[in-house]
Amino acid sequence: MDEVFDSLAGLAQVTDPGVTTGKMFGSRALKVLGKLFCVVHSDGIVCKLDGDDHAEALAIEGAHLFDPSGKGRPMREWVHIPAGREIDEYESFALAACEYVRSLVAD
Repeated sequence: MDEVFDSLAGLAQVTDPGVTTGKMFGSRALKVLGKLFCVVHSDGIVCKLDGDDHAEALAIEGAHLFDPSGKGRPMREWVHIPAGREIDEYESFALAACEYVRSLVAD
């Protein structure tokens, strides 16, 4: 998934100059204006989404709400999209997540 992260980071940074990279949940992450919007794990990506983007991501086979603790307390806006998807699909969700989180920070 390193290639996926590199692709997402490059595209996001070109699209939004406020995007930076970092680590979260032990994995490589993308932030906009210091706020997390996408994490890339070995088993897929996790994006903070809302509205139609959230519903579309959850409709993907194997997708689910992200539960970092594993204790049945999923984070309602965070969707885990499993590995094995096309890169353009990951890019679409990452950019939607970036736009969503940027809108929250701008308020």
